[in-house]
Amino acid sequence: MIIKIGYYILQAGIDSSRLIVALEPEAAAVFLKHLPVDKTREGNADDMLQTFAPGSKYMVVDAGGIVYIHTNK
Repeated sequence: MIIKIGYYILQAGIDSSRLIVALEPEAAAVFLKHLPVDKTREGNADDMLQTFAPGSKYMVVDAGGIVYIHTNK
């Protein structure tokens, strides 16, 4: 499938050096890494959720028709 996408990118005249093709779980993992968080756990203002600190590990699970699991650090 990735090979077909590359073919269509070339056919459309898109500069491939300015394009990254990512699968959905990978794109979601990158998005989550930069997602701002401003919620508290169970309404306790002292227990604020934070964005991922450098070195954090997390997992994205896409449980659609086929289950995809992507981990990131």
